[in-house]
Amino acid sequence: MLRVPPWEAMLSNMRGTSSVRYDWTPDVWSWEPDNERWSPAHGPAPFPTFLEVSTDGVSAHEAYDFWREAVFYNFDADRPSQEQHSSFCGLGRVVLTREAEFYSYRSDAVSGGREKTHIEADGRTDVELGVVLSGHRRYRLDDDSSGQAGPGAFFVFDEARPCRVAWDAHSGMHLSLRREAVEAALGCPMPSSGSIADALGRSRLAPVLKSQFALISKHMDRLDPGMRGFLLHQTAELALYAIGRLGLAKSVGERERAALFAAAQRIIETHYGNPAFGVAMLVQALGCSRATLYRAFADHGMTVVDAIRNIRLTHARRMLEVTDNHVLIANVALRCGFEDPPNFNRAFRRRFGMSPSEARHRARDRLPDS
Repeated sequence: MLRVPPWEAMLSNMRGTSSVRYDWTPDVWSWEPDNERWSPAHGPAPFPTFLEVSTDGVSAHEAYDFWREAVFYNFDADRPSQEQHSSFCGLGRVVLTREAEFYSYRSDAVSGGREKTHIEADGRTDVELGVVLSGHRRYRLDDDSSGQAGPGAFFVFDEARPCRVAWDAHSGMHLSLRREAVEAALGCPMPSSGSIADALGRSRLAPVLKSQFALISKHMDRLDPGMRGFLLHQTAELALYAIGRLGLAKSVGERERAALFAAAQRIIETHYGNPAFGVAMLVQALGCSRATLYRAFADHGMTVVDAIRNIRLTHARRMLEVTDNHVLIANVALRCGFEDPPNFNRAFRRRFGMSPSEARHRARDRLPDS
């Protein structure tokens, strides 16, 4: 059971103003949130620290701009509307550690985005896993895919991908995890944020993870650094465990291999007439390993060599059926990537159960009399 120190004792350890409060001193960590934005020069939190930002004490016409400046680092908030300029309220609390951060917040409506230039400038690639408590969160990715999350739903924000986000008046909480930890748990590169959120929503661990989020959100401002760090570490480990049990690695791998197979088919169709074209050139064109390419074709019950040969043979048969007899079969074979006529004849017979000349004659027999 959590032993929470008296709230008055915690208040006595806080620094800052009525709008920005934190629990460390400049000799421990040089960043002073009430005076400046964090920058890489300050380095990461040296221990599990607590920070609270509130629009309390900020004049109404400055509240939204204060919130934009003090809260958003991976997100460019839109310029204020007339309503936001005249009235805006927000409260956010965060626990910061080297391995993860946890945020709990409520605010009036806010929207904005993360562009490619922003990503290139700050280099942030963390993954945020959150839960909407009230209100709605809507997003649109750079590929025009979109979605929304309402009360009780999970959401995922991938800092490495351009995205537009719009919240109406809301409250929520989210855990920010290092990308390498998330991908290690998944067992594959980061899939779409929507697929992770949807899978988590269906997970049997969903209520457990939400309860853990609620626990740290409730007590984050009253715990000493050791207890706070322990609880955040547990929360991060639980989240990574839940992500690892979603089974997305197989489905993502299958989709990627299907896309690779389709791309390979297009490249073969383009280069089948080059006798030198083979596995090595295909691998180079696709920028993948041989093993990955072989797995993609194995998913469809064939080898890469078989696929190249079959495409060549299919084009050869079509060519034989539409060309006159004066076009030598050896020339048809060469146009389709076969330099050795006997080898072409054997492969053609195995594939179609007839010789190239028989295929040509049968095509002639099917033609109507002129």
